[in-house]
Amino acid sequence: LQNRGLRVWIDQEAEGNLAEDEMKQGIRESKCYVLFLSKTVFDGAVIMELETARQEEKPILVVHESDPNRPGFANFSAYIDAAPASAKHLFKEKESMPFQRRRYLAEAFYKELIERIRAAR
Repeated sequence: LQNRGLRVWIDQEAEGNLAEDEMKQGIRESKCYVLFLSKTVFDGAVIMELETARQEEKPILVVHESDPNRPGFANFSAYIDAAPASAKHLFKEKESMPFQRRRYLAEAFYKELIERIRAAR
């Protein structure tokens, strides 16, 4: 994706054909890593992605599912409990942004997310 000069790599665009090397390369080429918290986020490749982001000293931005009617929703304490020890510090250091789908909220959400990505160091 291209947005106002901001390149975004989304591993979900690989249509389920995720290769570890490609995922790591995408993280290496990115300015920062966006961790989207959902009920099962720490059950898969995200652990490897987080480790890669940490090794590459990439800033990590945190976004969480905010709609309790969505299957991926969990109480925030469940995200913290499920996180690997190497990622628990994120919950003390970062403010998680609630993901917004409604059009009137989504525009502001994406604007803020883009600003946080641009400001990431």
